[in-house]
Amino acid sequence: MPRPRASSIRRARTGRACTPAAALCAALANPAGALPRRLAQATSVAAILLVFAYATFETRRAFHGPAIGWDLQTTDAEYYAYSAVWLLLGLVLLAYGVWRRSREARWASAFFVIVTTFKVFVFDLAGLEGALRALSFLGLGVALIGIGLVYQRVVFAKPLMRQT
Repeated sequence: MPRPRASSIRRARTGRACTPAAALCAALANPAGALPRRLAQATSVAAILLVFAYATFETRRAFHGPAIGWDLQTTDAEYYAYSAVWLLLGLVLLAYGVWRRSREARWASAFFVIVTTFKVFVFDLAGLEGALRALSFLGLGVALIGIGLVYQRVVFAKPLMRQT
């Protein structure tokens, strides 16, 4: 069995290095309001970017094993998996942002959903034809409608006025 190149091993470790870094950034993101607002926002953004990198590297590792070098060929299934993982990450960030009332997480969620939608329309659906293409459009549409409903009912909901 051929031994993986050192550069491939380093790249595989990069994904695992993102997890503690993201946890550190999340922990620093404003424990009880101790950090200045800009620094807390910067650490939140850094944590989100590191989680994104980790999710992307782990998706790559799921298809190629520990040697995730960029010189390896990427299959259509892997491209679709990136779209699914990024959309799931956007949904998780939306849920987290609503739960913690984090504007940064909701903005990141919107960014990931928009980028993923663009990627699906421009790259992923370009190679599909017929019923599979139609089902993909329907699935993406249902996901986007669901996200829109969450924003409408939870994020942009008007507070109820109490009658006395």
